[in-house]
Amino acid sequence: MAWVLGGRDDATCQKLLDRIGLQGKRFITDDWPGYHRLIPAAQLTTGKHLTVPIEQDNSNIRHFLARFRRRTKVVSKTEEMVDLNRPGFVGGSDL
Repeated sequence: MAWVLGGRDDATCQKLLDRIGLQGKRFITDDWPGYHRLIPAAQLTTGKHLTVPIEQDNSNIRHFLARFRRRTKVVSKTEEMVDLNRPGFVGGSDL
């Protein structure tokens, strides 16, 4: 898994592709035109129906990590709870 910070533009997408490479990869994306410009058609599958499970996982991760940045909605009140919840993401495990 890789990430880059930036806008939704070709330059940012290219940075990400440079980081992960194209060879031997398959990409499932929404229908943003930049993907069609930068990823070979044989490696690209577009459609919102295919990205819903990915977005659900991202939502779960954002919810889980929220306890570390704000004191509303999701709160760990003890250091013990923070320590018990942190290893799953630090160690790279899935939810």
